[in-house]
Parts: sequence; C-alpha cells; structure tokens
Amino acid sequence: MLQHGADDLNMIAAYAAKGGHISIVNAMIQRGAKDFNWIATEAVKNGHAKIVEVMMQHGANDFELLAITAAKSGRLDIVIVMIHRGETNFNLLANKAAESGHLYIVDTMIHHGATELDWIACHAALGGHLNIVEEMIRLGATELDWIACRAALGGHLNIVEEMIRRGATELDYITAYATMGKQHSIVKAIISRLIK
Repeated sequence: MLQHGADDLNMIAAYAAKGGHISIVNAMIQRGAKDFNWIATEAVKNGHAKIVEVMMQHGANDFELLAITAAKSGRLDIVIVMIHRGETNFNLLANKAAESGHLYIVDTMIHHGATELDWIACHAALGGHLNIVEEMIRLGATELDWIACRAALGGHLNIVEEMIRRGATELDYITAYATMGKQHSIVKAIISRLIK
C-alpha cells in the first residue's frame, strides 16, 4: 500500500488527472488528496471533462482558473461548463484563447459578450496568431500600433509588418517593445525601414 503525505497524494492525483486516469485520481482522493482545484486544472489541460466534474463535486471551485486553463488549452466544452458555473469574464477568456490561437473560443466569448477587440488582437499578436488579429480588425479593432507592439514583443515580424502595412506608424514604440522582448531581428527590420 502507498505511504505518502498529502502533497505526494495531490501530485500523484494531478498527474493522473492530466493523463485522464480517473481511477487513480479517485484512489488518491480516498487516501487523502485534497487539492481539488490543482487536480481539476491538470485534467482541463488535456480535456478530461469527467475528471473536472468529479473534482467540482469534491469541492473544486476556482472556476476562473479552470476557465482560463480551458481557454488556453482550446477546451471550449470546459469553458462552457465554467460559464454555466458563473465565470463571466468573457474578455479575459477571449484574451487567453487568442494568445494560444483558439479562434473558435474567441468567437464564442465575443458571442457571450467580450467587447475588448483591441486587447484580444494584442493577445493574439503576442502569441503570433495573425488570423485572429485579422478577424479582430475585421470586427472593429483599431489600435494597430499596440497590436504591432505586442507582436514585436513576441517576436512575430509578419504581424508587425502587416500592422505597418495597415497603418501603424509608432515605429519607436514598436522598436522599444521588440527590444524588451530581445527580438533583435525585428529591431533590425524596423531600423532598416527608418533608414530608407
């Protein structure tokens, strides 16, 4: 029989949850694992909705954390469950989904009431997701300079160039963000534009 402290049991349960092994999770809970939010969060990362449900029955209640993790992991089904549990920060969830490249979650959050299109575009730019940036611009995002800055910080020259092509003009700020992100190729590309 396993002889472990509560921390060990929580860790074993969390790893089991990440792998979808509900029987091991249940065994660790019976032995004393109690960090239900951590266990549920690990289950969310790989889309193990049944384990998430079981953890909520045991007391997992950090719905914002679970929703954020689901949005970042591309798990719309779990995001929806968290919305039904009361998580309503649709802008935050859209930002996290955008940064990870999950347009379908961004669209769903906009449908539910996310309105901060410029911030969503900035998060998408930081993550390198031009398709989401373009969709947010199509829907009304206008802060091209800030979008370019976030793209520069994340090292995404293609997005920086597209924002400049569309009208971003604050090359000094864009260069500063590229410098903060240690994105030397972007700094060089912008300086070469300035020299021309």
